[in-house]
Amino acid sequence: MNAIDEMIDALESGDLNNLANAIRKGALEAQGEGGWTPLFYGVATGDIRAVKMMLEAGANSYHMDNKGWSASMLAAFEGKMQIARLIEGAKSFA
Repeated sequence: MNAIDEMIDALESGDLNNLANAIRKGALEAQGEGGWTPLFYGVATGDIRAVKMMLEAGANSYHMDNKGWSASMLAAFEGKMQIARLIEGAKSFA
């Protein structure tokens, strides 16, 4: 299993221990389909705990996917405003 698949599996299952293990293995900035990083997949699952964990571990909140979207833009588009605000707040500390 490659790095991005390991992160996606952890995110889809909601298993924060597996997510932490994948982060420690250096998978935080791995890119999947469309240029999505694990942060994008975390937004898609709607798991604010996972998003927070990735941001605290140093996830790049400025990364743009292949369509020019950031993770915070995706969160806002999907109506996940608490997650969008969390990501935007992380940008002010970067």
